[in-house]
Amino acid sequence: MLTADGQPALTGVRQQRLITTLAIGGDRSRSALASLLWPQTRSALALANLRAAVFRVGGDQPGLVESHGTMLGLSASVETDLARVRGLIHEVKQGVRVPTSREIDALLRADLLLGWYEDWVLFEQDRLLQDRVAALECAAEHCLKIGDLDRAIVAAEGAAALEPLREAPHRTIVRAHLAAGRRQEAARRARHFEATIRAQLGTAPGPRFTNLLNAGP
Repeated sequence: MLTADGQPALTGVRQQRLITTLAIGGDRSRSALASLLWPQTRSALALANLRAAVFRVGGDQPGLVESHGTMLGLSASVETDLARVRGLIHEVKQGVRVPTSREIDALLRADLLLGWYEDWVLFEQDRLLQDRVAALECAAEHCLKIGDLDRAIVAAEGAAALEPLREAPHRTIVRAHLAAGRRQEAARRARHFEATIRAQLGTAPGPRFTNLLNAGP
């Protein structure tokens, strides 16, 4: 949702697509934007569509989209939820911060443009998903190392919820329960993941996972 001064700012579909593209990908050339937003349209008409969209945005929300020669971009004053999420992901992956429980929940829920199915959007959705999973795994591993076992489990369960067949977060969950002395729960989680992998992929987890209960945390 686009807001201005705390209130929803209504725009047309073409304007939404233009603003969204710039919010996700940053400054782009006019030709690149035109071909991305109207891929099935000949170049001249696509550029005309872009000019019309830019004109309408300028009328509805003056200063929102800025032109720098052949480049278009959003004003530096524009803030996006996506930028905040990307900033959090970067800090977590770099190890400069451990996310709070609230931030872990934010990473879990930070889906991008649900209901949009254009190819370029699907690519960005998947890229953000993988970054969120990686950040949650980093957070879980760090919490496990410092002995914050409950938060390690929360972060790992978040990663597992986003990528249920990914082994790494399930491995961390089992290790955290073992470290907490909850061997029965660790075994239950291990059996459940192994059964899921066999049912979905027809294979067994790797040896790093299957050896966990013998090796301990």
